[in-house]
Amino acid sequence: MLEIRAKNLFSSHYEILDAGQMLTTVNIRWWREAGKFKLDGEQYTVGRRGLASGLFYVEQAGEQLASADKPSAFFNRYTVHYNNQEYELSRRSFFGRAFDLKLNDFPVGTMKPTSIFTRSAKVQLPSEIPAPVQVFIIWLVLVIWKRMQQSQGGS
Repeated sequence: MLEIRAKNLFSSHYEILDAGQMLTTVNIRWWREAGKFKLDGEQYTVGRRGLASGLFYVEQAGEQLASADKPSAFFNRYTVHYNNQEYELSRRSFFGRAFDLKLNDFPVGTMKPTSIFTRSAKVQLPSEIPAPVQVFIIWLVLVIWKRMQQSQGGS
């Protein structure tokens, strides 16, 4: 099981830990939904294609490893494309921040905050999904959480 922790109360930097050991860090930039992370000495890039696009991606050395898109503007649901599979990443409930990952309508993973007052979370993803793609899925949920926070702050 992975764990995510914000570096501090107002930080957009998150640590991703695996069994208590640092796996990597990701940064959710306020001005652009893009970033970089390192795993085992390899650099990966995450981002969104274009400003108005709903297509997100993770790539290494210019090669796309996985992508995600939002099929409908009306639902908080994303399709994650990896290894000729389509996973559904969706919010568990309208009011909560927990997300489920499904393959063929079967739950295979979760990402849920440790409490309503924290930006820490527990993540369980299938072991057949490699670490860079798992970090991409985590990054995508963190981007969605940031959007949710911004929309609540603006209303």
